[in-house]
Amino acid sequence: MSTNPPILPSPLELQVLRVLWQMGASTVTAVCDSMMDDKERAYTTVLTVLQNLEKKGLVHREKIGRAHLYEAAYAETQILGPLMEEFVRSNYGGAWHQAVWQMLEQGNLTKKQKSELAEKLLTPTKSRSAATKKVAHKQVAKKAHKGAKKRP
Repeated sequence: MSTNPPILPSPLELQVLRVLWQMGASTVTAVCDSMMDDKERAYTTVLTVLQNLEKKGLVHREKIGRAHLYEAAYAETQILGPLMEEFVRSNYGGAWHQAVWQMLEQGNLTKKQKSELAEKLLTPTKSRSAATKKVAHKQVAKKAHKGAKKRP
């Protein structure tokens, strides 16, 4: 799978991508039958969405006999990560803690899900570790700079 998506999908395109992420390479008919929102969609509508996703570089198409198989070109996290960043930036001014707080307030989480979430928040990730080290480095540099100013 590629690294950076060239363009983000529309909501309907995202639904189609979700089917491909769950099922793997699929025909148009299989995607139609597996759409999550229980709306009846014409074969041609789903075909058009898949063709648009292919033009955007978000899916690959392979012809096998008379059938065409479509497969996501990017992993789910590669698409959802930038979508979440855009959502938080446009709706919460980039304040991730407020977005997470709102989601926790609105969501119905089980005890197990809450426990998993707490564990995830307490486990450092590469990006959080790097950010923590950066802040700590700035604080040490600031203290050293203040100490240097106080000396005669």
